[in-house]
Amino acid sequence: MGSTQPTQHFNLFGRTSEVFTFDNTSLLTVTGISFLCGYLQYYYSIRLSLSEGKGPFPLWMHLFYFAHDTSWAYLLNDAAPDYGYHWFMTWSYWGIRLWNVLEIVCIYRAVFVEGEDVASDQLRRRSKWQSLWYIAVMTAMMYGFIFLGIVWMGPTCFFEWGAICNIIMAFGPTTTWLRRGSRDGLSISLALVIVVSTIFTFAPFSMWIQVAPEIFDHPTYYFVGLVLTVLSITNVLTIANYPPKSARKGQSAPIW
Repeated sequence: MGSTQPTQHFNLFGRTSEVFTFDNTSLLTVTGISFLCGYLQYYYSIRLSLSEGKGPFPLWMHLFYFAHDTSWAYLLNDAAPDYGYHWFMTWSYWGIRLWNVLEIVCIYRAVFVEGEDVASDQLRRRSKWQSLWYIAVMTAMMYGFIFLGIVWMGPTCFFEWGAICNIIMAFGPTTTWLRRGSRDGLSISLALVIVVSTIFTFAPFSMWIQVAPEIFDHPTYYFVGLVLTVLSITNVLTIANYPPKSARKGQSAPIW
């Protein structure tokens, strides 16, 4: 029989309320860059989808990020009173809500417009209710994955899951970009943003290391970061090796 004693977890919410102060310039700078990269990734996703009819990310990534962000929006809002409604928790809550809106747009377009991967391409050929059922089941699986991780890592593991999000962003699009065979719906500048995001997740000066070195300042963390950085750079080269986009008559210049 396993132990029934509750597992003790590191309280990252408590650490957050201690280290996120307005005079902590280095932490605020790298945090701002990390959040900016996250918004730019979805800015490019929507802009590419609208202008080229294809997006850069597969459907499963959008479903994962939607489940992740709705979960943590709820958990941050629920925990905020215990930490005096600390500004970082409050701002993160609203920032995540904005991501939710962007994710809903991307999910709709991935299924009903883009046919972004095999799954969403098949969904376009099915009835609306069959498509919605598939999305519901896949999203439920993503929620299960996220909350199982929260059970294992603890109820304040916001930063661990933030790192996981960036890990998925670094490797998740790879097979889609390799299959694409052209720059349609892809962007070298987006791929470079992902490189920057990966570096700012795993570098010794990253938000994660500054907030909780006890968790993240580990050789394995740096090794994974090195591998993912190399992979994200390789993804830039994959797009760069495809023929350049050609301007379409009556439309603005292609997204680089």
